[in-house]
Amino acid sequence: MPVSILKGAGAILLIVDSMGGTKSVTADWIGGHPDISDDTVDTAAIADSAHRNQPSLQNASLRFSFIMNPATAGTSAWEICTNLLASNTTARNIEHYPAGTASAKPKLTFPVRATRITINGGLGEVETFDAEFSIDGTRTIGTV
Repeated sequence: MPVSILKGAGAILLIVDSMGGTKSVTADWIGGHPDISDDTVDTAAIADSAHRNQPSLQNASLRFSFIMNPATAGTSAWEICTNLLASNTTARNIEHYPAGTASAKPKLTFPVRATRITINGGLGEVETFDAEFSIDGTRTIGTV
């Protein structure tokens, strides 16, 4: 069985819901983090003897695992993520605070669109789900 990446102590995850309000989904969040990269473009010329790769377009994929908790109306990760998947006309922000929200701590902001929800868990197991998001705009990596 694969081992999921657990959130760090003090980490906070916020998602802007389909109505534009910022909601904390930290209580239901059990694993996963952003995968941040830059796509590269091969800029080698005919006379070059090796590839020259230049970072260009920002990229990120985000996959988070949550406990299935639909009982908390309007604020559960399940309701927020399924509503985002159903209304993907506007990119919404995900804010990731890997070490909490104290001053000078890292803050990552991603404009995203929900792309997939996978329900997990079998008979007698805690039901969970994975939500996947794709970047749709410029990411911001900074501090609080």
